[in-house]
Amino acid sequence: MPIGKSKNLGEAEVSHFFNSEEKQHAKAVCSTLNVLRCYNKQRCCIICSILTIYAKEKQKGEADLILHKGEILFRQGDSGQFLYHIKSGLFKVTRLHENGNVVLFNILYPGETVPHHSLISPKETHGTAMAVIRSEVEIIPAAEWYRELKEDPDKPLEIARLLQEKVRFMQQRLDHLTVGTPAERLELLVRWLDDYSQGMHLTELLTQEEIGQLIGVRRETVNRLLRG
Repeated sequence: MPIGKSKNLGEAEVSHFFNSEEKQHAKAVCSTLNVLRCYNKQRCCIICSILTIYAKEKQKGEADLILHKGEILFRQGDSGQFLYHIKSGLFKVTRLHENGNVVLFNILYPGETVPHHSLISPKETHGTAMAVIRSEVEIIPAAEWYRELKEDPDKPLEIARLLQEKVRFMQQRLDHLTVGTPAERLELLVRWLDDYSQGMHLTELLTQEEIGQLIGVRRETVNRLLRG
């Protein structure tokens, strides 16, 4: 039922799925949703949907979300109620700038926990993540993640490894941007994406403009390379 037509959300509707430590978080989320309902119904629906999925799946010992091509995992500016562990699939992350330009600045792949800048402390999301193929994601309530960070002595090392892996990925991407000709950069991008693309062609995953942003060339150059 759309948020705008439903009754007020009460913690009793969801908190019985949670243990005692999580009930306060559920109550706070419900209160926030009730305040937001009149101001941003679309985002409110997204948060409510994720919370509902998490609560129901928690009963089965899992909290996974399946997204298909074109579906949004999180949006730029979201407050960070959740973190997400990518179990399969691919996401492109874009950022809308004040001048209206939309820039693709990241690709999320299996094994990552995101947003990266919220692994230690909460911060609103920097961009919008959209699935480019069928993807499976584990939903992690931020309150639970930060509680484990304080209580589990092994958690900081886990986070350090996640960030180390991302740094190595960025080093690889920088190498790809500085190597040889545009054709060679395109070939390296295709090879890397082939490991995750489930057999889909590059142009089924990204637009020519986005491909150009990843390899540092204009859209026209990408078009010429693809036709060649």
